[in-house]
Amino acid sequence: MQQQVVARATRVVGSCGKAFKWLQVENPYFDGLVPIELLDTDDGAARVLAYITQYERDHPIRR
Repeated sequence: MQQQVVARATRVVGSCGKAFKWLQVENPYFDGLVPIELLDTDDGAARVLAYITQYERDHPIRR
């Protein structure tokens, strides 16, 4: 599931580098936790993936 999260984050932000940067920054949505640390568990990865999915719904990518 980690690869899926990184791939989806990359699609949203436009590059793998930007995705990893986002994954390494504390996020208030995750109670101040760093998203990449949540990827260590299936539940955490599902939480990050759900956030990305909701973001994609709220902010359609126009390319």
